[in-house]
Amino acid sequence: MYRSRPEPVQGHLFTYYKDPYCKIPVFMMNMDARRCVLWVGGQTESLLSFDYFTNLAEELQGDWAFVQVEVPSGKIGSGPQDHAHDAEDVDDLIGILLRDHCMNEVALFATSTGTQLVFELLENSAHKSSITRVILHGVVCDPENPLFTPEGCATRKEHVEKLMAEGRGEDSLAMLKHYDIPITPARLAGGGFPTLQEAVWNPCIRKEFDVLRRSVGVIKVPLLLMLAHNVQYKPSDEEVGTVLEGVRDHTGCNRVTVSYFNDTCDELRRVLKAAESEHVAAILQFLADEDEFRTETEKNNRIKAAEDEKKRKSVLQVSSFAQAASSVKAS
Repeated sequence: MYRSRPEPVQGHLFTYYKDPYCKIPVFMMNMDARRCVLWVGGQTESLLSFDYFTNLAEELQGDWAFVQVEVPSGKIGSGPQDHAHDAEDVDDLIGILLRDHCMNEVALFATSTGTQLVFELLENSAHKSSITRVILHGVVCDPENPLFTPEGCATRKEHVEKLMAEGRGEDSLAMLKHYDIPITPARLAGGGFPTLQEAVWNPCIRKEFDVLRRSVGVIKVPLLLMLAHNVQYKPSDEEVGTVLEGVRDHTGCNRVTVSYFNDTCDELRRVLKAAESEHVAAILQFLADEDEFRTETEKNNRIKAAEDEKKRKSVLQVSSFAQAASSVKAS
């Protein structure tokens, strides 16, 4: 039985680069919008990696553009690029979107190891003032997984240092036994928080609040945190509550939404084709809620400004009357 041909995806494909030997592909949908959701994926995730992206773009139409970029470190032969340089390249794209495509705000949306770049951007981007929202999606596992215990992290760090010394910064295959998501030694060598496992889940469960302040503490805009678990890992209600409390207490913005997606990935933290409509709905609801909150805040600010101005004028009138009365009395 033949599968029906999928509908063609409408959009604008272009490239940009600093190095003529490394062109960075970008796919832009809904170009008429003046604000955009910019997706940054993991090293092995490419344009349209997730089936729900097309539906998401359709639902965003008229309000938000949907932009996808492939990070240079995901290409073999581009050089052993770390996350800081990847983030610089994405920051260049943000500048292009603002300047050449007339965008006035950007919502960053990251999946997998793309979250590592978002944390870097939020700390060092030249366009931080234009980043108005953050959406982070990540698959998390038991913190007691041997890969994520203190001993496992120390072993991985030593292995990465050895690979870098041997000039094997692009050798993601050499990481197979040391990390469960495809990633190059160069990306791990640069530090930062590769995924939400290191940035959110582990430090919340372990109550490492200093780590949370360095990760989610740099997020100064509304945040949607999308956490997924596999069928083998069932965090307790207490653990879920601990994570929720840790994120809300230490994120740099008090507008935090956390969504959970159970049984939507496998034991290797790979996202499966599951709950796609729920992912789209969560993103749309977050964007709509923050628009509503912004509108209400602006309205309240206008009312307060008008009331303050009225009080100021009343004080001036009283002052003028008092001065006039004083002058009459003196004469």
